[in-house]
Amino acid sequence: MEWININDELPKVPDDKFGVKVLCSVHDSVFEELNPGNGSDTQTAIWNGKIFEQVCYGIIKGNSFCEIDDIVTHWMYYPKAVQIKKGGLK
Repeated sequence: MEWININDELPKVPDDKFGVKVLCSVHDSVFEELNPGNGSDTQTAIWNGKIFEQVCYGIIKGNSFCEIDDIVTHWMYYPKAVQIKKGGLK
């Protein structure tokens, strides 16, 4: 799987879905300033066709989605999980 620049392409949301799960490469300028050369990170997100969102946890709001605060630079579709079946990994 290759990272896709958000300027080149954005994820496709199936017609029957709210969004699609992706991995995002993000850049945090504040963290970069505190730790030069290490301002990038990878986050799991949902692309809803307009913005990249992540799950937000909170006592008052409960679990909900909120926009990613960092700058999303690249993305890729979320890889399928390894399926463990009787007799070992496949």
